[in-house]
Amino acid sequence: ESTVIKREAEQEYEHLEHMNETEYVDSDDASSEEIDEESSEKIIIKQEIMEKLTQFMVSMKSQWKVNDFINIQKGGTFFYVFLLMVLFQNFNITACVYLSLHGTYGGLWLLKDKIFPDKQWEVPIEIHQACISAVPVLLSFWVSPLLIIKNHVQVDNFRIILAINSHTIGCVLMMASDTQKYFQLKEGRKLITDGWFATSRNINYLGEMMIYFPYALLGNSMWPYMILFSYWYSVFYRNMIKNDMSIKAKEGGLEYIKNTNLLLPYGDEG
Repeated sequence: ESTVIKREAEQEYEHLEHMNETEYVDSDDASSEEIDEESSEKIIIKQEIMEKLTQFMVSMKSQWKVNDFINIQKGGTFFYVFLLMVLFQNFNITACVYLSLHGTYGGLWLLKDKIFPDKQWEVPIEIHQACISAVPVLLSFWVSPLLIIKNHVQVDNFRIILAINSHTIGCVLMMASDTQKYFQLKEGRKLITDGWFATSRNINYLGEMMIYFPYALLGNSMWPYMILFSYWYSVFYRNMIKNDMSIKAKEGGLEYIKNTNLLLPYGDEG
């Protein structure tokens, strides 16, 4: 009888052991299924994030143009200069005149871009390309106010008068000539030989040069002059040469070049 009881106990023990092993295997399977589900959810979330990021980058590529960065810099100049004045506690006459001139030009540029934009700046550009090319050039024009305001530069009255005169005449030349050029070209890409362009083929560039010259004139550093001359040569002068090549290809272009100056409206440039 004791042998029978012992054998039944062993059978019961084996049965319980088998049940425990089965439950352990089932729990492992359940845990692995939960892990698989969590991993799948994480993968799906990552894919959605990457897809949205890709869509955002593609939309950014198609949205930005060169004139967007130009407008941000020019439109933000007033606030940038005023912030410098507050940071360095400099509200002398030179700083105020600079703020008035450069800040006003920024507003005029935004108005100009709204009414008669320049087509050459409406070129799509990616952000990383702009950071390498356009942005450094645009920020270089903020060097002059930084030096003037930080160093509390105070120029004589003659330079202030010269700066205001040059800037005012420059704004008139640029705005008026670009207005004529824009609306005449809308009627057809014909040669413009009258009005502001009757004696100068690039009167608009002369206007911009007269605008930017005072920004260097109001300071005591050579750096703004170097920046201006580099930009005038690398951008303005090369555009003037391209413009002459385009003029030569049009009817009456050679005669027009013969009877006008490259830049100055009066006098003989040789």
